[in-house]
This record gives sequence, structure tokens and C-alpha cells, in this order.
Amino acid sequence: MSEQSKSDAELVEQLAKFEKQLETPVVPGEMYGWAERGQQELEALSTNYAAHISSSHEAQYKEIVKQDDSQIPHIEKLRKEDEAILKEVEKLSEAFAKTKKLVDAAENAPQRDEAEIDGIIPSLIGETIALIIRIRMQENAIDTWYVEAFQRDRGVAD
Repeated sequence: MSEQSKSDAELVEQLAKFEKQLETPVVPGEMYGWAERGQQELEALSTNYAAHISSSHEAQYKEIVKQDDSQIPHIEKLRKEDEAILKEVEKLSEAFAKTKKLVDAAENAPQRDEAEIDGIIPSLIGETIALIIRIRMQENAIDTWYVEAFQRDRGVAD
């Protein structure tokens, strides 16, 4: 298995595992642990996806340009999306950290009011699943432009 294929497979596995965690109902009393695991997953995703970008994506981008330099505008858009995804990962990691603090405060309050937390968690889950979908879409877009660079009809060669 090539290093790029290994990186791709690890990313797919990491996203699937995280998505399953997000889709599992959050049990009262376990919200802090849930938020902590979410933050840890996002921190790991940030590190792994940044490494994936610098290795796998950049190798694919170079090959796409080598095969068909008319694809440069697509590569620029893909690179911007890579950056935007990393920023979104960071933003969501901070949101999970904030949720941990809210849960901790609610659990230690004399009169527990979990309504605020109950209102945050569904949107946090939705935003994080949307991020996972966005990453998958980015991977599909890169694969599409990679194949297109090799298969594009460039007219008559004679």
C-alpha cells in the first residue's frame, strides 16, 4: 500500500469513527466525557488532516498540474478549501472546549440547568457532521480533478 493510499484509508477510518461517535445519543451525566472526546477527535483530525494535505493532497496537486496545467484554477480552489476546512476544524474544537466548560459548570451548580447544554449539543453535532461531509467532498473533488487531468481530451494531436 502506498503512503498516499495509507493516508487516505486512515482518514476515511478516522472520519467514520468520529461520525459514529457523533451519531450516538449523548446520555445525561456523560456529556462532559462526550464533549472531551469530541474535542480530542477534532484535535487529532486537525493534526492528521494537515499532514494529509501536505503529503497526499500536495502530491496529487503537483501531478494534476504536471499532466494538465489548465487545471491550476481548480487546484487554487482546492487549496483554499483545504485551508478553510482546517479553520473549521479549529473552530469546532474550540466549540467543544466551550461545551466542556458549560457542562462542567452545569454539573457543579447547586441547581442543575441543562437546557442551555441541551440546546448546544444538537447544533454542535450537526456542524461537526457537516464538516465530515465537507472533508469527504473535498477528497472526492481532488480525486475527480486528478482523474480528469489524465483523461481530458486536449484536441487533435496530429
